[in-house]
Amino acid sequence: MSQPIFHYFDARGRGEEIRILLNYAGVKYTEDRIGPLTDEIRSKLTFGQLPWYQDGSLSITQSMAIESYIARKYSLLGANEEENAEIFSYVLSVADMLDSFIKAFMGGPEQKKNFDDVVAPRLIKAWESKINSNGHLFGNKISWADLAVFNSVDYLLWAKNDKLFTQSPKCLALHKKLAESPQLKPYLESRPKDIKF
Repeated sequence: MSQPIFHYFDARGRGEEIRILLNYAGVKYTEDRIGPLTDEIRSKLTFGQLPWYQDGSLSITQSMAIESYIARKYSLLGANEEENAEIFSYVLSVADMLDSFIKAFMGGPEQKKNFDDVVAPRLIKAWESKINSNGHLFGNKISWADLAVFNSVDYLLWAKNDKLFTQSPKCLALHKKLAESPQLKPYLESRPKDIKF
């Protein structure tokens, strides 16, 4: 059986959380880091955009659809459907964080101030208050939500936004624990150091 193939730019963006999920789940996959998105590649994509994931007969785009598929297939969801709905809400909050960060990065001082003073503190406070005594957002095992929050914290620390976490020791502890886990440490140490956004 052939390995899944993950196609994305040579960047973190909307692809890194997928890489984190795949590596945490121990999935052997082939990565196709794409340069410019050509018309030939675009013609193969359902909505004409990356990321793109192929697994056997499955060929899907849209980051949330790919993440959801991987989380379900590799048991990174909760104990029941109610918990799954909550997990998804935290995953969506991570998407909100990325969207707001990109707007701040591309925008002016007003957008940056809104990100630093309003959006990021509100979301980080919600994550911090949800992390339980086991160090997880839900129950006593790592879920898609934990990996999503890890990726967001990792991204913000990489982008030199350490000050956002001065009052969030549980978020930092979750990040440290997962960064040093045998599932993620090899990937994190081997990923390109000069990777873009």
